[in-house]
Amino acid sequence: ILAFNTATNRLLGRLGPNEHRQAVTAIAFQPASMTAFSASADRTVKLWAVDQLAYIDTVFGHQDDVLSLAAPAADRCVSVGGRDRTMRLWKIVEESQLVFRLSESDGGSLDEVVAVCNNNNNNQNQKFITASDTGRISVWSAGRKKPVLTIPAHSSPITTLVCPEATDILISGGSDGP
Repeated sequence: ILAFNTATNRLLGRLGPNEHRQAVTAIAFQPASMTAFSASADRTVKLWAVDQLAYIDTVFGHQDDVLSLAAPAADRCVSVGGRDRTMRLWKIVEESQLVFRLSESDGGSLDEVVAVCNNNNNNQNQKFITASDTGRISVWSAGRKKPVLTIPAHSSPITTLVCPEATDILISGGSDGP
């Protein structure tokens, strides 16, 4: 994992030395704490101090490749683990995690996640949106273990999600074409 300074067009260096054992599948950055989170096919999420190019910690729990990450706060990270059908909210300071599981009836895998900013700083109201390979989008609340809402959005796997900051807009993309 490499860090760059785009203002100076300079390579800052390699984050390490405790790199993942398999391919890195996602990276999320939390600017307030200068912390990066990396996900991997090795089923782990690693934390990095970008300003020091230093490894901080590794969190474990997913039973499949970790495919997507979001960093909604300096001390939190959310990840999805593909075929294990879980979303995990990692509470870094408390060294704990909340596990959110997609029901058997929803099937498929969780492949993408985005965090939706909350306006009142209440972590129980934090919302997350996941996308699956069945074309469904699910809205989750940190205060509930099951989706608040699940909608069939695409006729094929959803490959990307974006929720632009300071908006109520969600944009999804899939392989179902025009």
